[in-house]
Amino acid sequence: MVKGVEKQIILTTMYETVFGVFNHVKLGHSKPMASVALHEAEDTNTLDALRSTMLNYVRNDIKELFGMSFLEYVALPSIIVSELNETSVIARKEKSELLSNAMSGLDNK
Repeated sequence: MVKGVEKQIILTTMYETVFGVFNHVKLGHSKPMASVALHEAEDTNTLDALRSTMLNYVRNDIKELFGMSFLEYVALPSIIVSELNETSVIARKEKSELLSNAMSGLDNK
């Protein structure tokens, strides 16, 4: 019968192998400390959130619409950032519709 500690070792070994943290199957691994090192697959502090925030700032034209720098934008509470993003999407949609109507008006003349 497998004991608790043995189960944990087996599950950890499987996890590390499946997610590429450390290959327990391949002998002579070139990074002997890989199983205790921080691996990108386990890194919860990646720049993904920052990159996503930057893309929202750029795509939603926050500077143009609200005259706000990126640092001002990220310093705001998340509920306000969310509202700014939603408002900018609505504003872009309305602007697009106005331009589309204006263009179709020109085509009809």
